[in-house]
Amino acid sequence: MPRPHSSRTLDLPCLDPPGTSRTLVIPFAFSRERPSYQQMFDNVHSTDPFTTLPRVLIPSLRYTYVPPRMLYGWPAPKESLLAYAKKKKIVVRSGRTIDEPATLGIALRIMMLESGVANLPHDMLRPRITPVGADDQQRVVVAVYSNYDFTRKELPSQETMEKLGQCLGVEGPPRWYLDGLNWYWRLW
Repeated sequence: MPRPHSSRTLDLPCLDPPGTSRTLVIPFAFSRERPSYQQMFDNVHSTDPFTTLPRVLIPSLRYTYVPPRMLYGWPAPKESLLAYAKKKKIVVRSGRTIDEPATLGIALRIMMLESGVANLPHDMLRPRITPVGADDQQRVVVAVYSNYDFTRKELPSQETMEKLGQCLGVEGPPRWYLDGLNWYWRLW
């Protein structure tokens, strides 16, 4: 199904309805100044992820600046993914320690392929870090896609998203989390 290219005409249940207005804090609110990571962390670590994405956070070529990357997904069920990786003998090691990001990514990909739930492109459905809801400096989420992916044809349907959540064993719908690496407004 072709998707419209304008953020004004996108109609997805994971987005704020057109015309919705809400007050946002930095780093979500536009700012030419890049706050320090600590300032950003102090603003967002105790906040809840967005249920729907504010439309101002959808990138548009009409503007000089692009918003922070937002990740749509769930908190990663790290223990169950690591147990799955050990069972399947796909644990990635760096010396004597487990390379958690690599192991989680491979476990996610294989779990989804074997279950037949979704065959998404390799740049979708990955573990990512976020400061939102983090106790320390980061939290791992299973990101299915980002706010930069709305023009892609292979975005999963709402039904596929529900199946992904069930397969992962997570409760509730996916939410929008701030990316721990691209968390600030920047020039195109």
